[in-house]
Amino acid sequence: MKQYMRDKPTKWGYKLFVLADSNNVNVNHVDVNHLGSGYHIYVDNFYTSAMLFSHLHHSKFGACGTVRERRLGFPQAQANALPKSAVRGIRENPLLYVKWKDTHDVTMCSTIHKAYRGEATKRRSRKDGVWTTQAIPVPSAVKQYNKYMGGVDLSDALIKYYTVDRKTSRWYMKLFLHLIDISVVNSFILHKVMAEAKDEKPMRQKQFCILLLEQLGSVGKVEASTSREGAVGATVSLPGKQCLPVHVCPLSSDPAQKATQGLRRCVRCQRCTIYKCEKCDMPLCIVADCICFSLWHKNPDSHEH
Repeated sequence: MKQYMRDKPTKWGYKLFVLADSNNVNVNHVDVNHLGSGYHIYVDNFYTSAMLFSHLHHSKFGACGTVRERRLGFPQAQANALPKSAVRGIRENPLLYVKWKDTHDVTMCSTIHKAYRGEATKRRSRKDGVWTTQAIPVPSAVKQYNKYMGGVDLSDALIKYYTVDRKTSRWYMKLFLHLIDISVVNSFILHKVMAEAKDEKPMRQKQFCILLLEQLGSVGKVEASTSREGAVGATVSLPGKQCLPVHVCPLSSDPAQKATQGLRRCVRCQRCTIYKCEKCDMPLCIVADCICFSLWHKNPDSHEH
């Protein structure tokens, strides 16, 4: 499943196909009803093809993207070297192919733009040892592409600020953690949209993540139930304590004693564990394949061991 992508910062990895809105980075309610409604999409050269863009045009769906000159369907015009800032365009029915000479050749395909509408962009150039800023012509397709493309890059940037990603040898855990990151970022974006709609000041991303962590940490917390008289496995709540996993006894600094120090039988599964509930003072397992701690507190009235 891993792919080698030489143009990416991380060469080996799992390729994800992402659809992002140019304003909000996430897309809501994506379905086939949007076809024919006049939406415009911007894609990179991985997706751009004459067949796809023609099909989208017939479905009343505008499209624009960078294109590889070797891609099937690209017009084979005479390959003359373009001077700096020159624009060349070729139209084939609804498809417009534009080639623009910037620092490198930029080739675009579009069904929604003209080759050139008199737009310009600023570039610095050096002549006779003097740097100057000049306005050079730029195709409409290039300018609009730079304006609306990049939602996925912005999403990736927001993810990297406060990621939950960790090193793991299991590939599915890597994808799972990344999906959590995407969910958190999308939630943060929706929070900003809702705050603006209410004329409120949105939280910063760090504040939002901390609040989300606190709210998720409080899910499932229950007060320790009053023990029934004579009930088996009844819990005894200690005042001033919370239902948090702690070690049965302080760990020794001696490595030889850490393996067996403070082992007690879990009151639910009878396995050996070094953890207990700080409030209930009951030994409970809290490992990946045995979550007695969580199950014990979810059903306080059915404690049996």
